[in-house]
Amino acid sequence: TQQSFELEPRATSAVMSLATSPDNLLLATSLSGELRAWSYPEFKSTSVESPHVPVTAITFRKTNSQLSVLLGLADGRIATLAEGRVALRKTEHRGIKALLLSPDQNVLVAAGSEGLVSWYDLQQDHKLATKSGHKTEIAQLAWSPDRKRFVSGDWNGQLRVWNFETHVIE
Repeated sequence: TQQSFELEPRATSAVMSLATSPDNLLLATSLSGELRAWSYPEFKSTSVESPHVPVTAITFRKTNSQLSVLLGLADGRIATLAEGRVALRKTEHRGIKALLLSPDQNVLVAAGSEGLVSWYDLQQDHKLATKSGHKTEIAQLAWSPDRKRFVSGDWNGQLRVWNFETHVIE
């Protein structure tokens, strides 16, 4: 059977980001920044704690037995939702537009509205680097097949290949 549902019923709003969790949860954000959640496979709407700021990017982090949600926010902060709590991290970004989690789940890459890319060590809770790579807003981040590099893409159609470890454009 084909499943279909709306992010915001009776409204016209683009889906800005989607993420699925290992425990069968689908999260989506709308252009207005609303965060919604559905459980698989029945697609029942479920509540999710929200940081009360428009959400622009989503990724899940699984460490040991704990599952958390990392959210990029329109105001440039990164929110971590875990165990019913919301923790906020300030960044130098004016707005987070894309998030990418390292394969070992310990480093978060965030890209923003001003063309910057930042790396954050989640275990030690500090920023590793921030680099400029685009002249305009970065829209997406994606891993290369070898997981040693990733690609950033901006609203002008420019793509950059980054070395994950050295933080430089190749």
